[in-house]
Amino acid sequence: MSKSMASTVPTDKRHFEADLIRSDAKAVLYLVFAIAAYVVSLIVIVSDVHWVFRLVSVLLHTISITVFFTIGHDCVHNAFFTWRFLNRWVGRFAFGFLFHSSSLWKQVHNINHHGRTNLKGVDDVWAPFSPEEFRALPQWRQWLERFYRGPFGHLIYYQCQYLFPKVMLPFQPETRLHWRKHFFDSFFIVVFGAMLISLTLGLKVLLNPDGSWWLVFLLAGLIPFMLWNALLSFTIYVQHTNPHVHWFNRLEDWSHHNGHVRGTVDTLLPAGFIPLYTNVMRHTAHHDDPTIPVYCLTAAQEHLNARHGDDITQFKVNGREYWDIVRACKLYDYDKRCWTDFEGVPTSTTYYERFNLPADAFEADSRAGSMA
Repeated sequence: MSKSMASTVPTDKRHFEADLIRSDAKAVLYLVFAIAAYVVSLIVIVSDVHWVFRLVSVLLHTISITVFFTIGHDCVHNAFFTWRFLNRWVGRFAFGFLFHSSSLWKQVHNINHHGRTNLKGVDDVWAPFSPEEFRALPQWRQWLERFYRGPFGHLIYYQCQYLFPKVMLPFQPETRLHWRKHFFDSFFIVVFGAMLISLTLGLKVLLNPDGSWWLVFLLAGLIPFMLWNALLSFTIYVQHTNPHVHWFNRLEDWSHHNGHVRGTVDTLLPAGFIPLYTNVMRHTAHHDDPTIPVYCLTAAQEHLNARHGDDITQFKVNGREYWDIVRACKLYDYDKRCWTDFEGVPTSTTYYERFNLPADAFEADSRAGSMA
């Protein structure tokens, strides 16, 4: 169990510590499920079977990719298994199905995103432009931002902003300078990706040699990958974008409590159909302590809510509230500390109003009680 969580476990919750202990048995079970779901769905997709079974298998294939991502994400945080060795190599293996370099992901996610969550200039996960920054953009980039923050932006946001430029190969200027430390993981995903493609083609030749090649490409490759990217984009959007969640552009205004507790959203799903995904959405607990394994996040989040209920933004996923978020959260005024539309008109309460603070003062982290 993480030290920061252990230090705040209340004495009247004697069983709480047990709820946060990593379990290699659970970790292996989820890994076996992901592998089995991937292989079985791939076999059905490439086979000559009824189209209904193929479509169901496309969904199962997407679910398996999502579980692989969750496993890889936790492994890179060294949180999934009790053994660091297993976390390192299973993380590489799981991210191979996503064409993610684990070392590049660690830089973008663990260091940048978790290091200073919601601090503009460091954390760039759905980081909003200010009205001034938006007006200075070329027109094509303004239209792209309008699409990203519209109802269909999740379809391409992650691929365009992260997958291809940041977490596959060291193309970015900051990663090119240190390409040697990313070489092995980037080389690994190239080889692993080639093996996955060879496996798909081999199964197709073996099980359905006369079938359509382009249909296999769509059902086993493009569609599940696009669906997973859209789901991931939606996930990180609702985890960090909300009229009640605020961003910062000065380090002196940022703190662990402002970024990780006040700056992330506890998202409640109406139903859980993807293993571990419901836990993933209990996101404030993960940011408060990323060493808590994903299968323990629900217990950790409930504990965190009991301690900091007024400071935690909770979002129960439904259509109306989601559209309210999309309409309100276009740009962010870092001076007034509120969300605005694309014309710069405020669409949310300010940070000061949200936390009942005087407008001429800024509380960085004066409130004790964060789990860190």
